[in-house]
Amino acid sequence: MLPDVLLKAVEAGISARALAPLWAEAVGPQIAAKTNPLTLRAGELTVEVRDQQWLDELSSQRTALLSRLQARLGRKLKVSRITFRTQR
Repeated sequence: MLPDVLLKAVEAGISARALAPLWAEAVGPQIAAKTNPLTLRAGELTVEVRDQQWLDELSSQRTALLSRLQARLGRKLKVSRITFRTQR
């Protein structure tokens, strides 16, 4: 369940990096090491990935990753979409 302090920070527009611990729990250590949650706006989580290979792999797992993340967030915070982009 999402702690109230974290929920308030995210709702206030704080970077999605506040979600990093929950993201890591949802995706596991291997994926977490190759990704970085960047922004959460209007239910869309943008996640930076290391390279194109990871972008392709995670894009194919998008639905499963979203379900796992939503299960960790509960109903307090809505993430309805995950967008991946490569590091700049």
